[in-house]
Amino acid sequence: MHRKKWILAGCMLLVMAFMIMAVGGCGKPAAKSTVGTIDTGLTADEMDLQKFANLFPHHYDSFMKNAEMSSFGTKYGGNLEKDSHLEKYPYLSTLFAGYPFSLEYNEDRGHVYAMRDIATVKRVTSLPNGKKQVGSCLTCKSAEVPGMIQKMGLDYYSTPVEEHLKNVNHGMTCANCHDPQTMKLRVVQPAFIAAMKERGEDVTKATQKQLRDYVCAQCHVEYYFNPSRQGEVTFPWEKGFTPDAIEQYYNEVAATENKFAQDWKHPLAGTPMLKAQHPEFETYQGSIHQVNGVSCADCHMPYIKEGGQKISSHQWTSPLKQMEQSCVVCHREDTETLRNYVINKQDLTFELLNKAGSATEVAAKSIEKAMQAGATDADLEAARKLHRSAQWRWDFVAAENSMGFHNTPLTMNTLAKSIDLANQATMAAAKAGNFHDIPAATPYSEFINERLATKGWPKDKGEKRPAGDLSWK
Repeated sequence: MHRKKWILAGCMLLVMAFMIMAVGGCGKPAAKSTVGTIDTGLTADEMDLQKFANLFPHHYDSFMKNAEMSSFGTKYGGNLEKDSHLEKYPYLSTLFAGYPFSLEYNEDRGHVYAMRDIATVKRVTSLPNGKKQVGSCLTCKSAEVPGMIQKMGLDYYSTPVEEHLKNVNHGMTCANCHDPQTMKLRVVQPAFIAAMKERGEDVTKATQKQLRDYVCAQCHVEYYFNPSRQGEVTFPWEKGFTPDAIEQYYNEVAATENKFAQDWKHPLAGTPMLKAQHPEFETYQGSIHQVNGVSCADCHMPYIKEGGQKISSHQWTSPLKQMEQSCVVCHREDTETLRNYVINKQDLTFELLNKAGSATEVAAKSIEKAMQAGATDADLEAARKLHRSAQWRWDFVAAENSMGFHNTPLTMNTLAKSIDLANQATMAAAKAGNFHDIPAATPYSEFINERLATKGWPKDKGEKRPAGDLSWK
């Protein structure tokens, strides 16, 4: 009996030894690890994506799927090269008149294209009168930026983007979100760290759960370039996260303390305008998912199997494209029911978004018409204030990348206010200009009309293109 046990134990040890040799012999060199810790052997300032890829090949393979370009699976998503918003939404030509977004404004695509897109977009390459786009625009595009800011100080922000692009060798890499030596989550963007400090939070003490939001919130937020500090990227959160609170900050704090009165002056209406930037983090605050403890990563980085290994997906895309991993781990409904539920909410947002955009366009045209009729700046002060507020709220939703799903109640409320404010602006302009024939809005595009007329959306409807060029030099 004892002899059989010893033979069995010996066989088991041989099998285990063989398995260890087999796995070790065919795998790539891995980071050293003990329970709960990782030692990559990399330096603290490592940014080279390939060095991370050698240690974490499955994560790297997942990350590089961000190069895929496809609009399948979603009704309002994109991820295609040069997928123009200006063509999809014709009223944008009026809304963004006189601003670089009127030159080129495309649907977002994978993070791996960030450097390529900023190096080629007309908002950088084709500004009028030889004007140079400031370095502030590069801030979230490269893992090198925090180090550049530390080295250059405020001069980083005022240096033209094209000068930075000559010297930057890395786009977004693991170092944007992970400590290269331990791979622990971290935040590195100075603007986010400063904004959270203003709110009384030390991000170095953030929990793992908080960091699963914060690594995204470093960049997926509203911001402005602070003219009192050479265009330093600044988050307007002192009054809160809502569109109303942020507008109040711009009017009461940024305008007086930081000399920031506007992003640009609208050439048709003469209105000092604000331009919203992808406020996903702000929109998500107070939403049904956020108050129930769901983080950005839970939906956008679900656990997947890659090469037989369970990892967090690093392909950041719409959860509608990976519902089995992102949604049904919490929800009991089948994916088709959930998909229809999401698209229905997005349809409601889309309808109101375009009504708000068109109403704001009419407001701008009405102010222009009043000016042509002889109305003075004093006559149009109220109309311009209403115009600015209306477009700010429209843009807060338009620039946010969920078509309302991240926080549907807030989105509906914001668009309702936008439409009301735009109509008030139109009436104020008509009164100032003493006219009754209100200018017409630009007709909707085929893109808009097709989506308004279609309930739901076929899964097999979309476009797929080969992965594009990632280079920027």
